[in-house]
Amino acid sequence: GDQMAVHVPLSIEAQMEARTLMLASNNVLFPASGEPSIVPSQDVVLGLYYATRERTNGKGEGLIFSDIPELIRALENGVVEITAKISVRLT
Repeated sequence: GDQMAVHVPLSIEAQMEARTLMLASNNVLFPASGEPSIVPSQDVVLGLYYATRERTNGKGEGLIFSDIPELIRALENGVVEITAKISVRLT
């Protein structure tokens, strides 16, 4: 019949190496082709990524807003970009 070999890391060093190699951060690209193995494909995922990424020297960077409505007005009027690093006082 069919046979299958199973290899189990026994030593502590082998277990640590296996854990490190299996981390998601080490498996982002396919080894054979170098292409991404994980690609955001849904609109919501792409939107969240775009909205939460920091961009250096974005329009309005460093501004401080007193509340959320003031920030929304600044966004609507083009004073600040959605990816700019800003501060908002919350009460």
